[in-house]
Amino acid sequence: MPIRVPIQPWPKGVWTIQFASGLKLHERGWTSALGRLRPVSPNLAILGNLTTVSTPAGIKEAHRFFRDMSKTWEKIYWIPGVSEYSSYADRYHKPYDMFMLRDKVQEFTSDKVTVMDQTEIYLEKEGIVLLGATGWSPGNVGSFWLTGSNGQRPATMAEIADFQDQDRSWLRSRIAWWRKNHPGARIVVLTHDTPEWKMVSDEARLWLSGSSPDKKNVSGMVTNQTFFCVNDAERENYMPDRCTSIPICLR
Repeated sequence: MPIRVPIQPWPKGVWTIQFASGLKLHERGWTSALGRLRPVSPNLAILGNLTTVSTPAGIKEAHRFFRDMSKTWEKIYWIPGVSEYSSYADRYHKPYDMFMLRDKVQEFTSDKVTVMDQTEIYLEKEGIVLLGATGWSPGNVGSFWLTGSNGQRPATMAEIADFQDQDRSWLRSRIAWWRKNHPGARIVVLTHDTPEWKMVSDEARLWLSGSSPDKKNVSGMVTNQTFFCVNDAERENYMPDRCTSIPICLR
């Protein structure tokens, strides 16, 4: 059964986006999201740890999730995270190369769903720029697999740190470009991990992250984690209708 469409109309005069992370469909099933998301905005950001795409069951759950979420939300922005790019191998399945999993995630792109991995979207009418990237955390090592000369192997901490540097550099360069060429644009950053909190919080109008940084009291960053949390306090603070807004003057 799909999520009920809200009775109240979407708000006018503001651009809103609802956000959540850590739904873990491959562990709890797509129906677990029914009680975890209460639609209050036409836009939904899934900030990582939605499901794995390394198993048939995980892919099936993702298709069911997006099929029903697309009946309610007008736009869904999916930022891949740890679960999406991890390969869960067992005696029946060999681990997938991480870049192959990236391709699998991209296959979910549709007119309603946008996968954001070093991706930018300019909402010209609203004057808003969306910048989406995984972000990465060097502490997440062991579930990511790469293909080398001797076959598949776990990614090293140095390689994950390099991925983080790439996302950090991309975010920094795109924020600088928009600040120079469209200084009036409102920048919204969407990440799973937090590659550079000061750079983002200083320059972005809004920063939504799928996981908390390792520093406390980070200004400008908002998160909303459910099942996959660092501690119980974060899980208890999860809100199924967590939403934020930016006033706009439609052009």
